[in-house]
Amino acid sequence: MTGPIYIFRHMLVLLAIVFCAAQARADTLPVFVHLDLTGGKAVADELPSINAEVLVTLEKCGKFQLISEEQLGDNLLMGPAENLKFCEFDPACVAAMGATVNARWLLYGDIKRSFDGSKILVHLVLIDVPGEKKVKDKHGQFTPDGAALATGDMLRSMLGLKARKPKKTVALAEPPPSEAPKPQKIPKKAVISRPGPDVANSPWKDPIMWTAAATGLACLAAATTLGLLSEDSQDQAKALAAAADPLGAEGKIHDAQDMALGANILFGAGGAALTVAVVFLVLDLTDDTQAPAATPAVSCNSRGCSGWLSITF
Repeated sequence: MTGPIYIFRHMLVLLAIVFCAAQARADTLPVFVHLDLTGGKAVADELPSINAEVLVTLEKCGKFQLISEEQLGDNLLMGPAENLKFCEFDPACVAAMGATVNARWLLYGDIKRSFDGSKILVHLVLIDVPGEKKVKDKHGQFTPDGAALATGDMLRSMLGLKARKPKKTVALAEPPPSEAPKPQKIPKKAVISRPGPDVANSPWKDPIMWTAAATGLACLAAATTLGLLSEDSQDQAKALAAAADPLGAEGKIHDAQDMALGANILFGAGGAALTVAVVFLVLDLTDDTQAPAATPAVSCNSRGCSGWLSITF
C-alpha cells in the first residue's frame, strides 16, 4: 500500500512550513546586544563560566536576535570596552553604541570578589537603546560555586523570563518478580469453526486512516489551546503596558505572537492530517485500489507562511 509514502510526504511539507515560519520570525525579533561581563584577576576563574551562562540564558529564551561584543565592535571605531570607559557609563552614550546595529536592548556589567573572598559580586545593567535610558540595574552576591547559575537566574528576573526548573531525581523502581508460566490446557476435541465475514479489509480497521485522524484531532486541540493562551498573553501585555512596564509588556506580546504562530501551524497540520484520513476512508469505502495523487505547496513571506494540499482521487 502506498499510503505511508504519501503521509511521509505530508510530514515533509509540514516540516518545511515550520522551518519557513521560524526563518520569517527570526527577522522580527528585537536586537539584543550583550557585552561580556568584565572583572579583574580576583575573579578570573569564575568569569568565563558566568559569561557562558549569560549567553546560554539569552539563547534559550528565543525572544531576541543576539549581537555579540565582537559583532558590535565591527561597527565602532573603538572597541566596546573602550567606548564604555569613554562614555563613563552614561546611558545615552551607551545607547548610541547599540543604535549602530539598530538594537532594542543592550546589556553590560561587571563582577568582583568581596573583601573576605567568600562572595562573588555581580552587577548587571540593561539599557533601553531607543529610549536612551537605564531600565534595570541589579546587584547580586553569590557563592563562587553557584555564581554562574545564580547570575543566569538574576538575568531571567531582569528580563521577565520564566525561572529555571530545578533538576528532579527519579528513583528507579525494582522490577516485579517474574511469574512462572501457566501450563496450557490441551483441548479434548478439535473444534472446527466456520469462517466468519471477511473483516480484514474493513475501512474501519485501516491503521493509516486512524493514525491520520488522531494526529489531526490532536493538532486541532493543541492549536485551540495555544490560541486561547495567546489571547490571555495579549490581555496581560495590555495590563502591563497600562502599569508602565514596557519591558514586561513587550515580553508578553512576543509570547502571544509565538503562541499564535504555533496555533496557525498546528491548525494547518491538523487540517492536512484530517484530509488524509478522509481520503483513505473514501478510498476504502469505494474499494478503490488506486492511491491518491497529492500536490503540496508552501508559500512564505515576512509575515509568516501558508501551506495547502491539493489531492486528486
